[in-house]
Amino acid sequence: MGRRGAYLVAGALTTAVLGSCIGLFTEPSAAPVPIPTQRLAVTVEWTCLLEADGEIGCVGSFVPPRLTPGDGSLRFVMIDGGTVHACGLTADSSAFCWGGNSYGQLGDGTTMNRDRPSKVDSPVKFVSLAAGAAATCGLDPAGRAYCWGRRERGQVGDGLARENTIATRPAAVSGSQRFVAVDGASVSCGLTKEGRTYCWGYVADGFELHGQPGDCGSSYYYLYHGKQCLTPTPLVTSLRFTRITASGCGATRSGAAYCWGEGDAGQLGDGRFGVSSMAPVAVQGGHSFRQLTEGWYHRCGLDIMGEAYCWGNNFSGQLGIGTEGVEDGGLSARNVPTAVLTEQRFVELEAGSYRTCGLTAADELWCWGYNRAASFGPGATEAFYPVPVRVEMPPG
Repeated sequence: MGRRGAYLVAGALTTAVLGSCIGLFTEPSAAPVPIPTQRLAVTVEWTCLLEADGEIGCVGSFVPPRLTPGDGSLRFVMIDGGTVHACGLTADSSAFCWGGNSYGQLGDGTTMNRDRPSKVDSPVKFVSLAAGAAATCGLDPAGRAYCWGRRERGQVGDGLARENTIATRPAAVSGSQRFVAVDGASVSCGLTKEGRTYCWGYVADGFELHGQPGDCGSSYYYLYHGKQCLTPTPLVTSLRFTRITASGCGATRSGAAYCWGEGDAGQLGDGRFGVSSMAPVAVQGGHSFRQLTEGWYHRCGLDIMGEAYCWGNNFSGQLGIGTEGVEDGGLSARNVPTAVLTEQRFVELEAGSYRTCGLTAADELWCWGYNRAASFGPGATEAFYPVPVRVEMPPG
């Protein structure tokens, strides 16, 4: 998820520490896709931080407190977290993944779970990675997309979607599109240098009845029109985005945010509950967001001053507004961006399934929401934290 910062300076593509789920400032450019700087990975059961020395510190269950790629001679330059797995990119453009691997989303040619980084089995040199719900995608220097993992709903984007099929190694995404960023959730999306959004995969099982991009990314259209986004399919909009999340918000060059898809919990951010939209709708509040990130049913944005705002579902306190569950008379969810209750200013945000984390310029990690499997660190004893609390990483 989730999701990476890049912006143009004097016509060159340069990276910045901005965060998750494709937080991009881009313009049309012929330059190769840059390696993004993303330092947070938030999964269901652990939280990881890429340290300055290129090692990864983690808190939570299943993974060791310190992670290095391979034999320890390499160092990570970016990481990203999915639902039950995470991936990292090394300085030599090799990809490593760890965690749950039931659908082959680690890309190492197996379906074995890994508690340490396992090298993705591919000759491709990657410059960007995005870990999703049950699949992973990456970009090569030319902007070509490759995906691996669950295939039966088109998540791999290679035009193949047969029941109970998976891709345990990277497969080339179909089409001639070249992307400057890619992101993954239940579907995967790519952003072109012209600001166009293309997505592949579809959501079934009733999770998104009106929702995902274009005209074929929802179970409604799949069931009644027989369409599936098996290959990159354009989001139907005239808007041009510089940042997107896979399922689904985007921001324009000015930082104005738009969301689409399911909005039952207010995650469209347009002031409504219980609605969905196949087309992007304007997020209220007049904020200028430099980064967007999303969990399962909530979204967050980081404005140009480093202030965090969240909206959508708040059952676990993942909005950071001081309430959770059925508090506020059952109205704990928010349908417009609402300021996170903290004096901290962040340089990166990462939303997980039931919690959100932010990184400050002083390398302090703060999280709020559900403390599942000690994912807030050993000193955190409460189940839910409705406001940000400091998370201590294990010593190096």
